[in-house]
Amino acid sequence: MDIQKIIAKVFNDNASVEELEILESWKKESEANVIELEKMMKIHKASSDMKGYKAHDVDVAWDKLDSKIESSQQEVPKRKVVMHRYAIGIAATLLLICSAYFFTRNVETVPTEYLTSETQQSITLPDGSTVILDHFSKIVISEEFENTRNLSLEGRAFFSVIHKDDSRPFNINIPNAQITVLGTEFSVATDGDDSEVSVASGRVKVESSENRNIILTDGDLLLLEDNIFIKAENNSSNYFSWTDHNIVFKDTPILKILNELEWIYDTQIDASVIKQNATCRLSTSYNDMSIGEILEELKQQIDLDYTYKDDNIIVNDINCS
Repeated sequence: MDIQKIIAKVFNDNASVEELEILESWKKESEANVIELEKMMKIHKASSDMKGYKAHDVDVAWDKLDSKIESSQQEVPKRKVVMHRYAIGIAATLLLICSAYFFTRNVETVPTEYLTSETQQSITLPDGSTVILDHFSKIVISEEFENTRNLSLEGRAFFSVIHKDDSRPFNINIPNAQITVLGTEFSVATDGDDSEVSVASGRVKVESSENRNIILTDGDLLLLEDNIFIKAENNSSNYFSWTDHNIVFKDTPILKILNELEWIYDTQIDASVIKQNATCRLSTSYNDMSIGEILEELKQQIDLDYTYKDDNIIVNDINCS
């Protein structure tokens, strides 16, 4: 049964014993309801507008009820006493809820912000869409998201957007541009004023701050640099692997492997020691491994020698023989 309907019945003094039991069980399921009520009580207590209001003292009310029961010649089942005690408590609670409403209805809502540090975070948005937010990234969800579906992004994120209707597109604000989506999977990365958008499936529209726009579909990759659009085909099978670190290379040159690892793990790899025509090619896969674990495997596979310097990876030598 709908808890709100039960509360309404209690407020109108027409709730049954069974309904009161359901409500009591619901209250005991979680401390969240108790905490919320405490917040409402504080709001009510702090208010100066409720002049003349006298809060119910639930304990006093219970004592009065007990006194009446003891003085009554009619026998009242013990269960009834417990339920009446609870009903008085609920009545006082409902009064506090109503009071809290008047003091919170005009409180300005604020945007919701998600900020990651060294680990990714999976987020489910109010409309059911999901976001994988990469490390050291941030999204800010508009306080009117349920109506406008607007958010902003700094850093890198992968979006799986649920299509609602054409009147409620999904909008992402990035530096110097806005991305509009009707239902798709895609990745967005920002670095200062530069951005990169790649579509896994579906269709998105990117509009720059200078009112230039472009439509992207499956497999499209867009670079936005200095308000200039550079569109290309995304031919990397590992482009979205930063979301789950499941990586596959098939007869891939070592330089391309290192470049893709640099993108996937968002780290700097200095491989200038490797010549462009290096003959090392690998067919291998890595499943949910750290960059350090992969480098150790490469060390065994191609005798890769590397060091760390200021969180960057320096390739010192490789043996392609």
